[in-house]
Amino acid sequence: MNEKDKKDLKTALCIYLPYNLKGKVTATGVDTHHVDMEGFYSEVDFDVDVELDSINVDTEELFVRAITDNEDLYEYIYETQSDGILWTIEEFMPYLRSWDSITEKEAEEYESFIYPLFEEGNSQGIPAVVKVDNMDKFIEWICIHKLDYFGLIKRKLALEAKENIYEFI
Repeated sequence: MNEKDKKDLKTALCIYLPYNLKGKVTATGVDTHHVDMEGFYSEVDFDVDVELDSINVDTEELFVRAITDNEDLYEYIYETQSDGILWTIEEFMPYLRSWDSITEKEAEEYESFIYPLFEEGNSQGIPAVVKVDNMDKFIEWICIHKLDYFGLIKRKLALEAKENIYEFI
């Protein structure tokens, strides 16, 4: 991950953090922090849905909570983090929604924030220039609905949200 992508992802994660952002963490290979009953390093191979709990912006480490019915996996995630081994920004893929996924109701809400400054627009009738009323409320609305404001999905820095991963979808 290049520095610009890392910076953009870190910025996005900080903005979405208060809004119960979910994502996926993946681990494969040898876990040098845990040994099995016979004293050998454990092998890990999993990906699990998680909810982002906190970010250390200095170390770029994340604390997550597993969303799984697999109690062993849930405990592994929890114990690993309790031991001070946190996930990095590069290991977390947030679930965001593309703008194409907006429902009819959301489209109406979206339109309540904007109004055209110039009527001439493109062939789809979208005004060339729009003004957003209540920008702070608009950004909050984007975060609540987990819409990909930063274009992270196209850049492969986020995953398209799974159906029903967020309750309001």
